[in-house]
Amino acid sequence: MYKIRRYSITIGLLAVAPSFGFIPSTRNFQRPQKAHTKIHAETVNYKTFGDATLSNETFAEHFPTMPRWLSSRADECGWKNPTLIQHRAIDAILNDGNDVIIQAQTGSGKTLGYLLPLLSRIDPTRSSIQGIIVVPTRELGVQVARVARRLAAGSVDSETGAKIMVMSVLQGSGNKRQRAWARSDPPHVVIGTPRELGDIVKRKGMKYHAVKFVVVDEVDACLLNNQGTIVSSKSSKSLNVSGSGPLHELLSRYLSPTFEEAEDEEVIQQLSLVEGGGSRIVSHGTDRQTVFVSATIPQHNHFLKSCVQNQWMVREPVYVCASPGELIPPTLKHCYVVCKGMEQKMGGLIRMIHKQIMKRKKSKLDTTCRVLVFCEPKRHLEEMAEILKRDLSKSLDSVYDVSASVLRYEDPTSVRMAAMEEFRGADTYLGGRIMDEVSEGDEKDTSQGVKGDLRILLSTDIAARGLDISDITHVINFDLPHEGDIYVHRGGRAGRLGRKGLVMSLITHEQEFVLERLANKLGLDIKCIARQQKGAKR
Repeated sequence: MYKIRRYSITIGLLAVAPSFGFIPSTRNFQRPQKAHTKIHAETVNYKTFGDATLSNETFAEHFPTMPRWLSSRADECGWKNPTLIQHRAIDAILNDGNDVIIQAQTGSGKTLGYLLPLLSRIDPTRSSIQGIIVVPTRELGVQVARVARRLAAGSVDSETGAKIMVMSVLQGSGNKRQRAWARSDPPHVVIGTPRELGDIVKRKGMKYHAVKFVVVDEVDACLLNNQGTIVSSKSSKSLNVSGSGPLHELLSRYLSPTFEEAEDEEVIQQLSLVEGGGSRIVSHGTDRQTVFVSATIPQHNHFLKSCVQNQWMVREPVYVCASPGELIPPTLKHCYVVCKGMEQKMGGLIRMIHKQIMKRKKSKLDTTCRVLVFCEPKRHLEEMAEILKRDLSKSLDSVYDVSASVLRYEDPTSVRMAAMEEFRGADTYLGGRIMDEVSEGDEKDTSQGVKGDLRILLSTDIAARGLDISDITHVINFDLPHEGDIYVHRGGRAGRLGRKGLVMSLITHEQEFVLERLANKLGLDIKCIARQQKGAKR
């Protein structure tokens, strides 16, 4: 079948193929046909932007119960109108007061969907920890903390001058200093991984009796690994919904709505209510709200019931999902390249990046390009980064400055921070939404006479969860993910908030059936754009 397709390609396409070592291909993995789904009136642009579809009304108009300072601050930060998933999530959390599970496409604004209700419930005049946000990785925690602080900057109380304080408890953040702060002058919101939050709580470095809002971002990733970090091994195929692991202990014991902090005498004194000469201990009670968030959270009833049985939530949660079964933003395109063998992948990666970047240059698109390359931990990523920088700098010297960095969980915190800063460059945290993007070919020429900036990050799956760098243009799977959920989160680093993006996978002939099965599972159209010739050397 491949030979028939190959020889049917035009002579013109064959003429340019030898210079790249690949033959263009037209094979597609087609998504299975689905029954027509009725779209609500509020999602008229759903097919274009999915869960990131913007409402015509502002946050203040949608949610009159939200504090005025908060909706005004969101407007000042460039977040004036809620996305579809933000509208539904905030309505369920803020207006209805439910425990909520939010499932939405990557890049649709889930972070703001839980931060706004959380900050709405914080009393800045009360010196106590009132909100806790659990994240799977340090990188995601830093990002969430930055957004939370931007919003909290507008929370100054007119009478007392108090404002909402946000503290991150993350690897390499100086936990001794943070514990002293959390005890003597508690912040209002604390952000950390399950392991680090659990360690501080066990050592009584944090008072949690006043917590009334708990969020677990990327909850499936937090449950996958008992260390609170992400793994990509084939053995981690199911969520740990049993009573074990740091997240379970944190939620079911210390932050449980029914847990009485009887072990902490100081807290007992603060919580004791004198009634007729006696005293009793009060717990968090049903006032506490818990929110789970992810693009790939389980949808089955067993998980919903487990949330209550494991005492993660006080009541069975409300499931909020704007687009069931549609995990990938519609603004993303998907393709793959077939290499002759694993040894030829590096050469294929260099040629494909060069081709895609020059295509953007000719189309007069933005001069800044960010390419995120996902690899297995066993790869020699530093060596790969050096090769990419050397070869692409030579071929793109006149049009692009090239940088390449490496991110993996095993590296020291300082190295990971430096890699992220090099890749991120200028402030790109949750940049404005591109919902009115013009059609391809009509873009304004921003590259005339200006040397572009090509930033490449080679990473393990630590970068796959929640990181929001708004202008990542390409995500490349150098190593194919083992599971569909990982593909969803990797690809979701591009196409953020209505932007266009490309997800490319480099595979061998033997891996085509694996990718085809993945495409069918996720309902994706994945197009083969090139197939390496047998005689190619690289």
